[in-house]
Amino acid sequence: MGAVLGTLLVVGFFVSGRVPLLLAHHGGLQVRAGVGLLLLTYTLRLAVALMVLAVAGQSEAISRRWLGISIIVSALAWSSLQLVSLLRASPPIDSSHGAGTSSSVDLGAPAAE
Repeated sequence: MGAVLGTLLVVGFFVSGRVPLLLAHHGGLQVRAGVGLLLLTYTLRLAVALMVLAVAGQSEAISRRWLGISIIVSALAWSSLQLVSLLRASPPIDSSHGAGTSSSVDLGAPAAE
């Protein structure tokens, strides 16, 4: 039971963290409002997760060991999957620009004409 609760807690935490990003992106919020919303919801999500852990720690039906192990494994798996999806979505690095040059683009700067 502890492993299931730990996995659900981690997945719920990370999935709910995408909500403010989607709201900021699709809602047309300014950057500062989006960051404020992200910090507020992060604090709320963290408080809920800590309350669930406090209640789960008092329960005899939940194994604290498996709860902890599943939280660690689930968080590492989520992070790994995010990294893999980022690497698959990124365009390949073009080495034809010469060694030592950076091909990064500042998305906030106006385009040069």
